[in-house]
Amino acid sequence: MELRKKLINKVLALNGLATLADPRSLLAQIAMGVKTHEQFRNLLMRVEPEKRPQCYYSLASRLSFEAKSLDTYIAEAKDEAVRLPEWDNETKQLRDPGWQAQQEACRRAVQKALRESEIGILELTCRKCTSAQTFRAVDKKAAWSKALTAGWSEETLEKAKRVLCPKCSSPRVN
Repeated sequence: MELRKKLINKVLALNGLATLADPRSLLAQIAMGVKTHEQFRNLLMRVEPEKRPQCYYSLASRLSFEAKSLDTYIAEAKDEAVRLPEWDNETKQLRDPGWQAQQEACRRAVQKALRESEIGILELTCRKCTSAQTFRAVDKKAAWSKALTAGWSEETLEKAKRVLCPKCSSPRVN
C-alpha cells in the first residue's frame, strides 16, 4: 500500500499537482482542471461506485460552474452507455443501436438528392458582373428556356462558353 501511495504521489508531483498528504490542495487543483459538465461526469464515472458520492461532494463546491446533481450525472452516463455499440456473440460483430437510424437518414438524403437532380435546377453566374440567379423547372432544358426568357445569354468565344446576365448581354442582331 505504501508503494502505491509513493507511486501516486510521484505521478501527481510530475504533473505539478499536490500530493496525497495535502488532499484539500489536490482537490482544489483537480476541480480547477474540470471545465465542463461532461468532464465532471467522465471523472465521476471513473470513480468506484461506492466512492462516487464522496468524490462528488468533495469536488462539486470547488468547480468553476454549478454542478448538477449526482443522480443527473449518473443518469446521463447511463444514457450515453445505451448509445454505445455492443458486441453480438452470434454475428461476431459490433451492434450499434444508432446505426439503423443513421442508415435511414442517409437513405432519405440520397433519395432527396436524386429527386433534386432530376429536377432542372440551373444556377447561372454572369462572367462579367458575377451576378447570379437560379432557375428551376422540370428538367435542365426547361430551366435554360426560362433563363433565356429572362434575358440571360450564352456566348462562345474561342471554344469556351460564357453566360451573361440580362444587363451584360449584348443586343442580338438578326
